[in-house]
Amino acid sequence: VRDFLLGFLDISGNGLDFAHCNVCKCDIDSNAYFKDADGIVCEHCKGLDGILIDNVTRAYLAKQSNTTHPLKIKSNILLADFVYMTTGVRISTHYFTEQL
Repeated sequence: VRDFLLGFLDISGNGLDFAHCNVCKCDIDSNAYFKDADGIVCEHCKGLDGILIDNVTRAYLAKQSNTTHPLKIKSNILLADFVYMTTGVRISTHYFTEQL
């Protein structure tokens, strides 16, 4: 599911890099944030808003680590929300809730 959603973002021109800040280009090795205008940003560049992406979720979405099944589902739901925010396409969460 992760690879499908990341691929969907890439082909729609809205690819997200969970390993590097989209503003200052630093490596992100802790929590990250999603900003509608900037994509994935570090703690320093998040400003006053941004959706928190905890480090475990960020590392899984960056394909830097694997995680437990429940956390994969949580991460994929968050990624589906990012798809909606960046493209306006709502990915059905029915698939994700069936796996809980």
